[in-house]
Amino acid sequence: MKKNIPNAINELEWRRELKVEDPKHRTRFEITIKENGKIVYHNTAYAGVVNMVQSVDEFDVKELSFSGDTQVFGFGHPCIQMFALDQLRIKLQIVIKQATEILYKLTNHPKLKEFMESVGEINSIKKAKS
Repeated sequence: MKKNIPNAINELEWRRELKVEDPKHRTRFEITIKENGKIVYHNTAYAGVVNMVQSVDEFDVKELSFSGDTQVFGFGHPCIQMFALDQLRIKLQIVIKQATEILYKLTNHPKLKEFMESVGEINSIKKAKS
C-alpha cells in the first residue's frame, strides 16, 4: 500500500475468530465513500470485502491484462465475509459483461493504452521504485 493521501488510515486486522458474537454486541463497521469530496455512500455493515485500485501501471491491449497497485481486504466475521464475496461475484456479473464489451470496442483505439497507463501516474508503483 502506498500512502496516497497524507491522513490514510489502515488499522484493519485479518480476523480469524470463530466465535459467534452476542447479538447485542456484534461489531458494526461504518463505511463512508466520497467522490471528489462529496459523500456518495454512507452506511454500516457487519462485514465486507474490498478491492480498491489505486493505480494502473501497465495495460496490455493484446492480452487485456493489467498491473498496478491495489488494496484488498476483508473485515468482520470470516463467515459473513464469505457471504459478501459470494454476493459480490453475483452482482458484478453485469459489470464484467459491460467491461468486456467496452474493452472489445476499445482494443483498437490508439488512445486506450495511453489512457489506461495514465490512470495511476501519481501513485504508480514504477515511480515508487525509481
